[in-house]
Amino acid sequence: MLFTLCALLVGGVLLIASLQSYINQPSMGEKIRLAASQALAAEVTFDSLEVSFLEGLESESVQIATHPDKTTPFLSISEVLMTYNPFKLFQKQIDLKVIRLDSPEVNFIQDEDGEWNIPSGESESNEITFDSGWVTFDILLQQFILTQGTVNVSNAAGEKFFSAQGIDINGQLIRVPSGIQASGNIHVSAFQFYDMLTLEKIQSSINYENRILTLPDLTGSAYQGEATGSGQIDLGIGGPTFKLQIELTQVDFLPLFLDLKGNSGLAEGKLDLQCQLEGNLNRTNQLSGTGTLQMTEVLLAESLLVKTIAEDLKLPALTDLKVDTIDGEYKFADLTFTFYRLEGLSEFVRFTANGPVRPDRSLAIDVLLILHPELAEQMPGDHLAHFRPNSEGHYCLPFQIGGHLDEPETNLRDLLNAPLPELEPSSP
Repeated sequence: MLFTLCALLVGGVLLIASLQSYINQPSMGEKIRLAASQALAAEVTFDSLEVSFLEGLESESVQIATHPDKTTPFLSISEVLMTYNPFKLFQKQIDLKVIRLDSPEVNFIQDEDGEWNIPSGESESNEITFDSGWVTFDILLQQFILTQGTVNVSNAAGEKFFSAQGIDINGQLIRVPSGIQASGNIHVSAFQFYDMLTLEKIQSSINYENRILTLPDLTGSAYQGEATGSGQIDLGIGGPTFKLQIELTQVDFLPLFLDLKGNSGLAEGKLDLQCQLEGNLNRTNQLSGTGTLQMTEVLLAESLLVKTIAEDLKLPALTDLKVDTIDGEYKFADLTFTFYRLEGLSEFVRFTANGPVRPDRSLAIDVLLILHPELAEQMPGDHLAHFRPNSEGHYCLPFQIGGHLDEPETNLRDLLNAPLPELEPSSP
């Protein structure tokens, strides 16, 4: 009996050793590489691959390339580590204890036809399986760890739509009757939207079910203010579509304005902004959204636009004023911001504004300027004559802002130099 047990033990050890020797042959690594390349319809390469029958595998410098020139791989990973429970194989399960990806970088690139460089290999089944040729195994993942990841979404010209750095994810994945279900947490050090808006220290729980990825409790910071919101990506029919709701509070407007490439002078103040964005990631130039904004403690002394208006009106005191609040609504479509019912209030100046800021940064804004009599009467009389009093005794003048965001222009000089309409003679 003892001899039999010893023989079985020795035989098992020899079998495992034989399997270990077999799977670590150089030719086996090449077979795995070719199989992965075929499954993904992309070229898979790695610098090293170590496989343990009892533990799992480890690989370094993994790359998946989809472009023929391979200059920008779709995916590159510094190190991949996978551990599993080999005894679950007897239950037709591949029980993955941990999959860890260190420093992965994903580059989504959209060509001129709107096609992405995503590997085309995919399964139509709701189940994650591996077919060995004899039996099909279910795959279970207990823990997924991703550290210091990077995601870039751009077009073929290199213009970035979105990018994120310092991505850390910790989660789990299981198979349920309805398909794949996953949950976990995500942290992102920095996220850029069209190189115009930067959010930092983003955190959220993440859930995936029925091909919908949700981030229900986004928090972060932006320009010394706070950011909160939620997001959803639907990978189902018609996808990938997304919805994003974000709220920024007490944002420092000056660094935000500089990020927006605002070169028309400086404006200071605190900004609260609410935004709802939605779109299809296959049509990144067709994003749409709406929102509201409110600015407080607004200083415009260095604003080129305000300086231009003050010069045209010959009213230098205009540049010294502080605007208490600016409120309004906006719509975002076709990469154009259109402002509605934008209203600024202060003791001596009020204004309303409506109009678009286009992708080429050109302006077409209709403005109604309302001046307190104490301020308006500092203008030359021939300028003041073009204003019309309202019911409160304030002086009003409609005008347009055109030109470019970096070099705004107004039609004030044309209006103020135009002849005044002749007054009709009064009846005797």
